[in-house]
Amino acid sequence: MTRRRIIGIALLGASLGIYGLSRTFPGSHFFALLRLLKWLPAVVFLLVELVAVLWVFRLIFSETTQESEMRITRELRWIPGAPTRSLLFAEMRVWLYGLKPRRLTGWKGQLFTYARQGDNAKMQKIFLYLMCIELPIAHLFLRLWLTPMARWIVTLLSAYVALWMYAEFRTTTMRPVSLDGDLLQIRYGILHTYEIPVAVIQSVARVGVLEAGAYDLKLVGFGAPNVGLTLKMPTRTLFGRRVTSIALAVDEPAQLFDVLRQALARAEVARNGHLCPPEHAGFV
Repeated sequence: MTRRRIIGIALLGASLGIYGLSRTFPGSHFFALLRLLKWLPAVVFLLVELVAVLWVFRLIFSETTQESEMRITRELRWIPGAPTRSLLFAEMRVWLYGLKPRRLTGWKGQLFTYARQGDNAKMQKIFLYLMCIELPIAHLFLRLWLTPMARWIVTLLSAYVALWMYAEFRTTTMRPVSLDGDLLQIRYGILHTYEIPVAVIQSVARVGVLEAGAYDLKLVGFGAPNVGLTLKMPTRTLFGRRVTSIALAVDEPAQLFDVLRQALARAEVARNGHLCPPEHAGFV
């Protein structure tokens, strides 16, 4: 069944449901029911968030960040649709990194952070402080225009955005890029996660701001790109966009470039049985 047909059936069911309610209840009661139903999305949203918090909390204080992410990925594979599943993974990471103790950070392989480049973590911290200062002030001013219920809804949504920003800030130091064997794992903030086998990498290069303009995806935070990857086959972003080149900003670009160069050389030896010159092994 196509997605368009599913949406059509859902809209038809909703229309029939509203028509049935209008025939069952008197006019005044029906409109009172509709006024209550307008809060249904907010209630569903709060229930989903509560379930997410409780589910993440199960093992959050007894396993490392890598173990938590692997468990979340494993237990949510049943969810259909890659974009929906990826968005739910991102939502889980908001609570995971908003609540996870820093002492439980742990990843395998060679790690490359992106907190210091461009003062990435510092700039995020400044934005977070500004949001926390603005939140109570905005809540007081909103009483001039909104009802108490609407004012609290806006405030709670703003607080959730602040939580997202806090989790994003913590990922800059707790969720690094890593090279584990022949697998490059690009983790960047809450939203971006890519597992790229070294054999799929066409080339790796040192890049600057001007060169990075030719790359499909730029993961730089508040910094500037310094390492570029070109892939032999496309990978997909969170929202389904196909990309074949990625520009990264990391704290130690020379070190990442060197280890990727060595990994590409090993992959070339494994494929051809001999070591190729650098210009043919995929690094420039």
